[in-house]
Amino acid sequence: MGQLSLGTTQFSIPASASNYSVTALCSSSCTKLFPVQGLTVTAIFFHMHKIGASIYTKVIRDGKEVIELGRVDPWDPSSPGMSTFFKLLPGDTLLTTCVYNNPNPTAVKFGDSLTDEMCFAFLTYYPKIEVFQCADLPEGLNGIIPVPPECSLYPTFRACNFSIPRTYCSNNLNQSSTYFDEPDRGRPYVPYQSDRCSTSPIPSPSPPSFVFVPSPSSPNHLLSILPLLVIITFYFSLDYGV
Repeated sequence: MGQLSLGTTQFSIPASASNYSVTALCSSSCTKLFPVQGLTVTAIFFHMHKIGASIYTKVIRDGKEVIELGRVDPWDPSSPGMSTFFKLLPGDTLLTTCVYNNPNPTAVKFGDSLTDEMCFAFLTYYPKIEVFQCADLPEGLNGIIPVPPECSLYPTFRACNFSIPRTYCSNNLNQSSTYFDEPDRGRPYVPYQSDRCSTSPIPSPSPPSFVFVPSPSSPNHLLSILPLLVIITFYFSLDYGV
């Protein structure tokens, strides 16, 4: 049996908010790493804190909702889970929605304290694979991973825009990971210090259109900035008639 974690850490519940919802996306870019035969889900467990009102997870396939895997409404921390039986397929999208009632005069953010909040769902499934986490990062990668030095050379490249929302997919040891543009844009985003989380027999996604070079000392470094040098040379020739 394996466990797949769904949810997000990037949210803030406004002061005095009622029925405020946070939806965490597990995009098809990550579930495409599932084996072809799919994963059979046998149970789902949820986690929220004190101001949680309700929580549920749905499966979207081919643009349509096919099942609600589980729901706790109203939120009851003493009964956070239930049995279920459903086969997830590669390419499915999972949406976990957390609803809150915040009576406080200040906003409540994600955190470990009981005065903070959380929004997580945990799926128990078989057969076990290495993908352990499919987390939603709606605020992107700012502050999460260091900015590669290559971004100082061409900061306008899409891969250098860390504010783009992404899905985080990691293995069960959290040692390798893939960041995908979301929702369901299908083009992998691979940080320079990470590897893919997919290993045999899970099929790997198609290669990204742009991968960060590990370091400027790499023999491929000059090749990686060659397009930029060509553009600079072109505009230089226009300005100075070279």
